[in-house]
Amino acid sequence: MTITHLEKKIKAIKNKIFQLGPMLPGSLKKQWNVCGKKQCKCKDPKNPKKHGPYYQLSFSIKGKSSTLFVKEKNVPEIKKRIKRFKIFKQLSNELIASYVQLVRKQFQNSTDLGDNHSDSEHLEPKIKS
Repeated sequence: MTITHLEKKIKAIKNKIFQLGPMLPGSLKKQWNVCGKKQCKCKDPKNPKKHGPYYQLSFSIKGKSSTLFVKEKNVPEIKKRIKRFKIFKQLSNELIASYVQLVRKQFQNSTDLGDNHSDSEHLEPKIKS
């Protein structure tokens, strides 16, 4: 793949990411609950009927787990946003891989990325103390 081709591919991936729209990480679960009332239908010994469904979005951001309850009328939109986030992650991985390929092409004949180190050492930034 040529440098020009990689640059076009990178631009196309960026455009796809830009056009995704609102997104959400995580997963959506449907829940049924039992309440604390003794005479409630959810406690019927012969035919219990739990309350629900309730929908809960579970996700993590910066290592912190969180949840949001979602109204049933909003479930279709939340599912779309979760799907967009999955596409975003796939595109982000493609973008990173393309940037790595581009750097390899750009520096294949250069001493900037020496030949005596592993690939990971080539691409690690130098941190000044």
